[in-house]
Amino acid sequence: MSSWPLSFYQAPDREEVDMFREYDRLITINQAARDGPVAPMPVIKSMFEVGLYMVIHGPGIPMTTHWDRSEGRQVGFLQFGERLIVNQVPMDLSGGRVRALVQRWDGYSGWISMYSTNSMQQFVASMEGEPPCDTVGDLLRPIIRSFRESPPLAFFGWAVDGPPPPPPCPPWRLNSRG
Repeated sequence: MSSWPLSFYQAPDREEVDMFREYDRLITINQAARDGPVAPMPVIKSMFEVGLYMVIHGPGIPMTTHWDRSEGRQVGFLQFGERLIVNQVPMDLSGGRVRALVQRWDGYSGWISMYSTNSMQQFVASMEGEPPCDTVGDLLRPIIRSFRESPPLAFFGWAVDGPPPPPPCPPWRLNSRG
C-alpha cells in the first residue's frame, strides 16, 4: 500500500507523461488492429476490485452520478496521477466499460470508467501490491511491459503482418494528368 496519504497529489513528471503517450500509442495500434481477422480479448473483470487506485489516463477521468455513463451528470473530475478509493465494482458492463463507484480524497463520490473492453485501455491502476506503487510511472511501467511481452492477439497480428493496406486509389486520380 502507498506510503502517502490519499490527499497527497504530485503532478506527474515529463517521463510519466511520455509513458502515458507510449501506452496510448499501443492502445491506438490495438484499436486499428481490432477490425482485422482477430478481435481483442475481453478483460477479466475480477482484476478490478475495491481498494486504492491511481488515475493513469493522461486526460483524466470524469466522475458521474450514475453507473450508466449516458444517464448521469458529471459531479467531479480526477486528474492524471490522482489517488482514489474504489468502493464498488459491479460485474455488469456499461457501454463496454468496467465502471466503479469511487471516492476522491476530499470525500466526493461518483462513478468512473476503470477499463474499456473495446479499446482494452485501463484508466486507473491499483496502487496495492508488492512493491508498493506511489507514482504513475510505477503503475504504467509494468502495464506497458506486459502489453509488449504478451500483446492482445489483434495487436500481435497487426504487428507481425503490418498495417492493413491503404484503400485503393480512386479511378479518377489514376489518370489525373490528362
